[in-house]
Amino acid sequence: MCPRHNKDCSRQYVTFTRRRNTYAKGAGRTRAPLALDDSAIRIIDHEFRTPLNIIMGFSVLLVDGGYGPLSPEAREASAQILASATRLKEILEDLQLHANLMNGRGTLQVDEISAEELASALRGEFEAEFTRRNQRLEIQLAQPIPRLHSDVCRLYTAMRHLLANAHKFTPPGGRIILRIEPLKSGWRLSVLDNGIGIPEDAKARVFENFFQADASDARSHGGLGLGLAIVKALVRSLGGDVALESEPGNGSRFAITLPADPRHIRR
Repeated sequence: MCPRHNKDCSRQYVTFTRRRNTYAKGAGRTRAPLALDDSAIRIIDHEFRTPLNIIMGFSVLLVDGGYGPLSPEAREASAQILASATRLKEILEDLQLHANLMNGRGTLQVDEISAEELASALRGEFEAEFTRRNQRLEIQLAQPIPRLHSDVCRLYTAMRHLLANAHKFTPPGGRIILRIEPLKSGWRLSVLDNGIGIPEDAKARVFENFFQADASDARSHGGLGLGLAIVKALVRSLGGDVALESEPGNGSRFAITLPADPRHIRR
């Protein structure tokens, strides 16, 4: 949850407009970019969200004993149903967020937050997932560090996606670092891991829509390949940039740089 608004901030970007027709030229031909138009996403959201909410609601009741005691097997099955439904809901929200960012919608709300508050909120959201996979999350905050001025919801959402990406591609027992440090003219927020890394020929494309470094990775790790595209769009909307350093077998480092002066943020 966003530490400033105590909610899932991705939902604030779910206003749709007609998508502009854009085309990318390559290899001697014109092709449409990999994206779904807004009407398709609205239909998908409508058709999936109601049954998903029902599945999640009854699963919570089962797990919490609302229908009486369950055997350990039945409780575990109910928990798996709830986890899968929650994952589908997150995919829907990623589709919606991505479409809205591509359309340039959403109003920036510049606020301030301490590095400690941001890091604590992120740790609280991911701690249980990291523990289940025996992954260690290490927080590194440079001292002293001034309060960050930015759109807190967008910043938090971008960091959530980077941590989720590190969690997904770091094996059990791995180490993930969240580092926040001041720069002369802003801040750098980094997520480092000792996971599987990214091949050299895929580095330039990892921020593309629906890109997966390898088809076998997509099957084994799941996801739409939108997370890093969302990160890049969010960070650019905050007047910043995101960089990647990675080597296969030696993990990855994603670093977000943001301006210190919120007047530099594009509105």
